[in-house]
Amino acid sequence: MRPDFSQIDADGDGLITAAELDSHGAARFAALDADGDGALSADELAAMTQRIQADSAVRMIARFDADGDRKLSQAEMPGPDRTRMMARMDINEDGVLDAGEFASAGRHGGPRGHGGADGARHGDRMPSK
Repeated sequence: MRPDFSQIDADGDGLITAAELDSHGAARFAALDADGDGALSADELAAMTQRIQADSAVRMIARFDADGDRKLSQAEMPGPDRTRMMARMDINEDGVLDAGEFASAGRHGGPRGHGGADGARHGDRMPSK
């Protein structure tokens, strides 16, 4: 989670110096280093990840909980834009997906190889020139 400006601006002068950034980073590292050995173990990193996930869950509920019960029903859960997803996957534009269209869809709901203007998808390596 991103700290507030005031948490980094240790002297309260309204400016963040490189030294204050370094000091804040060292303090955050020390807080994660539960056993104080100067290194983060798998358990310490897992604990950090669990805190981040818990914070994310709280923010997600605050954002999407329409009825205020501090839980997300299926109706409140954000979902994919099915109209856009269907348009990308429906190669022959007949309004339905056949097994071939479904099989050719990539992980993100589009036909494989139909990413950018050059056919590259996110994560593809670009050829050397």
